[in-house]
Amino acid sequence: MHVDALILRRSTRVRQANAGATAVTSPTTPSPTSHLGRSADKQPKDAAPSNGGTRKPPNVDPALAEWVDICTGKKAVFEWVSKQKATALKNFVIKDTWVPFTRMHTEVEVLRAVGESYGFVRYLGHMVLPHRGLEQLALFSNAKNCPESWMCEDWLRVYLDGKEPYFNARVHQLIFYSTVGTSLTAIAHDPWAVAQSMKDVVTALYILFTKGWLHRDVALGNVIPLLDWEENTEDKIDSVWRAFDLDPRFEKLRGMFSHQRSVLSDFDQAVKWGVERAHPPSRSGTPAFLSGARSAAWVLRRDRIDTLFDDLESITWAHFYAVLRRIIEALKPTANEDNDNDNDNDNDSDSDSDDEAIDVDDSDEDADGDILEAGFAELEARHFETFNGDDGYTLTAVKEWILKYGSGDKPIGARVLATTWPLWRRMFRAANAARDIADDFAERLSKEGVPTFGQASAELQTALRQACKDVAFVYLEAINDTLANEFAQYDPFNGPSSDSNDSNPFV
Repeated sequence: MHVDALILRRSTRVRQANAGATAVTSPTTPSPTSHLGRSADKQPKDAAPSNGGTRKPPNVDPALAEWVDICTGKKAVFEWVSKQKATALKNFVIKDTWVPFTRMHTEVEVLRAVGESYGFVRYLGHMVLPHRGLEQLALFSNAKNCPESWMCEDWLRVYLDGKEPYFNARVHQLIFYSTVGTSLTAIAHDPWAVAQSMKDVVTALYILFTKGWLHRDVALGNVIPLLDWEENTEDKIDSVWRAFDLDPRFEKLRGMFSHQRSVLSDFDQAVKWGVERAHPPSRSGTPAFLSGARSAAWVLRRDRIDTLFDDLESITWAHFYAVLRRIIEALKPTANEDNDNDNDNDNDSDSDSDDEAIDVDDSDEDADGDILEAGFAELEARHFETFNGDDGYTLTAVKEWILKYGSGDKPIGARVLATTWPLWRRMFRAANAARDIADDFAERLSKEGVPTFGQASAELQTALRQACKDVAFVYLEAINDTLANEFAQYDPFNGPSSDSNDSNPFV
């Protein structure tokens, strides 16, 4: 379908503004609808009449008025950037999601903030789709004040504790990207590509931090490898250097940025780190890829301040799992179904979504045996099994074990991961160093008597910015050391081809 048709099919007459953000109001009038499935002629006396106009349910929180207008089609919202560029595209990506109404603009704000920065998907536009009748759910936003005629017969049986039903208004959002990529497991057979992908995402997360945002959901499905290597121009590399404030440490890393492999996507859960906000004892992100400290806070139901250090650690877990999974698929395809739709975008306190585990084939009772037969060491098999689950306690314990014992010079319990272990041990060391720094800042924040960095002193905020840059360099230097030494033989541009069966241990 043509792009314009896709965007405009929901309204009969559209007034489109010039380039930039565009708010569009559709004059279409919704057809009469009945309340909660009742026929129009049997509505309760206290219901609003069905007169063909836009009708809002009674007792609706005023904060939901805009949401009701979006549901009914009274207000339609979309933005389109660079129409000429879009019409020239052969392919583009549509991200189709239901997001909390309170976070409807979050991802778009992030994409506007990063613009054409290094390591991000390219934003084309977005739209919010109306769903007439959905506005009836707004009744649950103030259920206790609704008349009894609106309650089901078994209300008291369903809500024995007397609490109101929890209502989380959502909108149906489409976001358009011009960046087309593949799954992280598709490149996980190539050590050079894995390390380069980590370099790209570390850089993107740091740039995101400098723009005032934290991602909070770095996961397998949110790291998007490009369809092929993208060669970076000197100007593009210079833009990365400028993002690091022309720090002289970047000079020795410059060669590592000759090519780009991956981009970062999905910013539904992003938050601004420099503003005052609550930090509820709940998680945001996919359980397997949360940092160890975030996992522990989730299990213990403790408050935890979001930091860049946690996002950087999540990069390691996502790529670590991708390599394990790829080897399983290559050596024993039946041990794990190939389904890379792992971007479950689990939500924090703004969401009522149930936790979901990564999709795997649990039908085979001998899966562990299959993994071991495929060549995995026992510990590797246990790691894989743990990361395939969503048990917070087990995930936290395994991550702590790996970070403590996996950062040594010799691989412990590694067989299929032995070749890539130089990368992992460096990443684990970086994560341990970052955690110590994060704990130090948490203590300093506590001494100032404020709960968030948005309320911290200017001195502490400046120190945090410097510490985050230092930690980003720790990760980048670790990756660069691995590429320059143990992984040099896999360099597809200056060494033996990584597609060669002789040079690639995963083929």
